[in-house]
Amino acid sequence: VSGTELLHPPPHPEDLLPGYFADSTVSRIDYPAAIFGMDASLAVATAGIGTAVNDTLGPLIVAGFSQGAIAVAYAKQALMSLPDDQRPGPERLTFLTIGDPSGPAGILNALPFRVPVIGLTPFIAPPTPYASVIVNGEYDGWGDFPDRPWNLVSLANALLGAVYVHGRYETVPGGLDLSAVPAANVSTSTNSLGGTTTSYLIPTVGLPLVQPLRDIGIPEPIVAAIEGPLKDMVDAGYARHDAAAGVRTHCAGRIGAGRPRARRSHTRWRRCRSGRSRCPRRRAICQ
Repeated sequence: VSGTELLHPPPHPEDLLPGYFADSTVSRIDYPAAIFGMDASLAVATAGIGTAVNDTLGPLIVAGFSQGAIAVAYAKQALMSLPDDQRPGPERLTFLTIGDPSGPAGILNALPFRVPVIGLTPFIAPPTPYASVIVNGEYDGWGDFPDRPWNLVSLANALLGAVYVHGRYETVPGGLDLSAVPAANVSTSTNSLGGTTTSYLIPTVGLPLVQPLRDIGIPEPIVAAIEGPLKDMVDAGYARHDAAAGVRTHCAGRIGAGRPRARRSHTRWRRCRSGRSRCPRRRAICQ
C-alpha cells in the first residue's frame, strides 16, 4: 500500500525496500491515497487489504508506507475482530510498515483528537499473533515523533523531519537496506499473543532542523557549529537518550547527507502497553 499522493505518484513499500521484496510477487492495493479526507481513503485501502488476504493462498506480506502503513494498522484491527477460526494462521501473514504514523513511535500516539484539515482520526493497531516489521528513519516526524513534544526544539526538528526524512526515503540510492542497519538499532519484542515485532531505526545524518541552512548554501563549519548544541536539545525530546549504555557502533544505512560520526548507543525506555512499567529499546545514535 503506497503513501499519500502529493505532487507526484507516491512510493510503494517495494520501491523503498527493493531487496526485501526481491523474490516476492507484488500486488498493489489501489486506493485514493488522498491528503484530504484520509479516513475515507484509509477505509478503501483497508478493504483492499482484506480482499487480498482472503484471496491469496500461502504466505503473504502486507506492507504499507506512510498513509498505507495506517491502513495496515486498520487491517490488523479488522483481522482481530474476526473469530479465531476465521483468521489466517500466524505462519501465513507478516506485516511490514515504513514511516508509520500509527506505530509505537508515531505521531498519532501524541494526538488525542481528529486532525480536521486532512481528516485523519488517530488510531493505534491492536496486538496480533502475526509477525511485524517496523522501519523508521531517525527524526521522521511521522514515524519517529518525540516522546516529549513540549520540547519545542525537538518538536520543530521532527516537523522538518516529516519533509527531510519521511519525504526522502525514496531518494536513498538503491533503496533502504535493512541488513546495513546497525545491530544496536534493531530490536525485537514478543507480545502476549505471540506476535513478534522487529523494529529498525535507520540513523539520519544531520538534523532536519538545520537542513534548510545547508540547502541555501550556508558554509558547513557554520552549520556544524549551530548543529552541535541543537543536537543535544533535540535528543532530549526522546526517552531513548535518557540512559547511556556506553557502547560504540558503526553507523550505516543512513538517511540524509553529511559527514557522520559515531556516538554512544543508548537504551530507550518507554511505557509498555503490556503493563510493565518500562521496556528497554536499544539503538545507536549517529550524527
